[in-house]
Amino acid sequence: LTASNRAAVVDLCRRLDGLPLAIELAAVRTRVLSVEQILDRLADRFGLLTGGSRAALPRHQTLRTTIEWSHDLLGSNERTLVRRLYVFAGRFTLEDVESVCASDDVPAARVLDVLSSLVDKSLVMREDAPGPACYRLHETMREFAGLKLREAGEEEAVERRCDEYYVSTCRRSAEWARYRLVEWLAWTDLEIDSIRSVLRRCLIQVDIASGMDLATSLPLYWATRATTEGVRWLDAFLAIGCGDPALQARAEYL
Repeated sequence: LTASNRAAVVDLCRRLDGLPLAIELAAVRTRVLSVEQILDRLADRFGLLTGGSRAALPRHQTLRTTIEWSHDLLGSNERTLVRRLYVFAGRFTLEDVESVCASDDVPAARVLDVLSSLVDKSLVMREDAPGPACYRLHETMREFAGLKLREAGEEEAVERRCDEYYVSTCRRSAEWARYRLVEWLAWTDLEIDSIRSVLRRCLIQVDIASGMDLATSLPLYWATRATTEGVRWLDAFLAIGCGDPALQARAEYL
């Protein structure tokens, strides 16, 4: 540990959610990579963090096998819900989960019990914040959940429900935001990471109408929290165009 790499080491430990095995496996990689290089490669942490001690149990020799072992102990409802939570890029509420992740195999009426079980097992973290209870997946667990969501063939369907949920919710909330601005800003602060993820997905999938609808539902957020970011999103969608003159005009106005 040196003055020059201290910040990178701290960032690495945070990105690894403080998981002892993950940090140990990252330390093994410092034999051939700098800490900064390890950070750059964390997008594929399960491919990167392998090579634990041969004396360790097999499930402790790679990060993925350790998490896979814990995952296999879950009930089917828990496995289904935890993989669908991948679509939330940051914090989320019980209402978000019930709206996006519930289905015939995990009914909305069962979501609270299943989510509570995942919190008890430390697979989902509850965050202390004002207002409604909110939750988050650790970055490592979220990457694993994404792998499982793709393996289950559910990624496209769950992402579509997530996109529709945030577009419609933000559109409805825009109608009363100016009258309850403090409450509305607290909600958008909580949800903004997932909203950004939806905006990014709309651009990638060229769903310009949905993306522009979402971006134009947040003028008070852009004005009070992130003016230049709001301009960047609107410019990106306007550059492609959506074919809806009214929506296009609204975006131009903002």
